[in-house]
Amino acid sequence: MILKKMRLFLLTTLVILLFSLFYPIPVSSQDSSHKKISIRGFDGSPLTLESKIPYSPKKTCGDCHDYHPISNAYHFQQGRTNGAGKIVISDTFDSKYPWNLSSGMYGKYLAGSMDLSLLAKKVNRNPSEIDKSSFSFVQNCGPCHPGGGWSEYDRKGRPYYDEESKKFGYESSEESHLLDGDYAPYRDSKEDVGAPWDQSGVSEADCLICHLKGYQWKERGDALQRKFFKYGPSVGAGWATAEISKDNMGNSKVDTIIIDYTNKKVADFENLNLQIVRKPPDENCWSCHAVADGWRKGRQWSPETDVHKAKGFQCLSCHPSDKEHNFAKGSTIQQTVREDLSHTMFSC
Repeated sequence: MILKKMRLFLLTTLVILLFSLFYPIPVSSQDSSHKKISIRGFDGSPLTLESKIPYSPKKTCGDCHDYHPISNAYHFQQGRTNGAGKIVISDTFDSKYPWNLSSGMYGKYLAGSMDLSLLAKKVNRNPSEIDKSSFSFVQNCGPCHPGGGWSEYDRKGRPYYDEESKKFGYESSEESHLLDGDYAPYRDSKEDVGAPWDQSGVSEADCLICHLKGYQWKERGDALQRKFFKYGPSVGAGWATAEISKDNMGNSKVDTIIIDYTNKKVADFENLNLQIVRKPPDENCWSCHAVADGWRKGRQWSPETDVHKAKGFQCLSCHPSDKEHNFAKGSTIQQTVREDLSHTMFSC
């Protein structure tokens, strides 16, 4: 009798295993307990499949999650603030090397960088002192940064441009914005016209750049470089495409960004909660952390090229994150942002 029950148990187990092999439960439903997500616009109102405006990560994800403590993590701030959230970037940050305005990429001169330009000081005496404004920083460096922090707020803590009030951050001050490193005229624009934050919008902290598999990192970068900052998250999620034309010289230019929330190629507007991943996939980390041109030169995070990956390690295995999204880090001579967190990563 006992033997017969054991045989029945083994047979039942085998049937269940075979069924799960041929009819697997989608991974998203196995590891996702995220509640339904209401995609919202910059004014906080819910969007629909028919909406034609970009969504706001802050209004969408920030509806439940602590947006400001999370976006104070060093990945978002890069020296603009310290661990307590205090703005520490300053025109007088480093008396020995006065060109350094902070300890992170936003403000510190990196000799080994491909971009040898300097972030302009907040206060300048004449236009010749201004090299790269905050606007140019978002446009050119934003593709490898997740938004938020210096991509969203100026060095006094004000949003560069508020979509609801339709006002620039400098409008709350009587100081001229034309020599302000955050609002200075954009390159060849007229001297009396500041950086066009009202046209570009700000680049909010984009949660999906880490928490969505298949995120369109390159396409988002293209949108930022073409000054469509507020559209970046929508493009990355696959909900927006660029409308391209040719200028008089035959060069491609982006005229506008077309929103289409019915596109499910990357993210499903109505079922995004089933696609959210709690732990960022290695591929998402590698999009930004690969050495420039790394994919073509063989510097790949794969079992064939990296001993850690071959042993089953993930980026988070050695670089876990705390609740405020500060990842455990090592220490290098040049990368000095948040040195209070140096040597917190796991080591062999």
